[in-house]
Amino acid sequence: PNKIGDYMAVGRPTVSNAVGEMKWLFENYAIGALADESPAAMAAAALALLRDPQHAATLGDTARRVAQTDLNWATQVKRLQDWYYDILGRQQRT
Repeated sequence: PNKIGDYMAVGRPTVSNAVGEMKWLFENYAIGALADESPAAMAAAALALLRDPQHAATLGDTARRVAQTDLNWATQVKRLQDWYYDILGRQQRT
């Protein structure tokens, strides 16, 4: 999970387990494949991408686009800032 941002930034489709925020990320963005934690499941998911290079390229392109737009630093800072302002606004109204 620590490398997902790097893989997305360079436009690589990724195979991951549903750990931490990976489940949410992969369910909300078509950037790769989730697999069970077994070596066989991980290998099967990776092989499926290798056998379908066009689909893998599409997933990689999506990953790059998401990294550049929805998950870039400017967008993340804005979301965090809005969240803080929302909390502060609610506290002032109570």
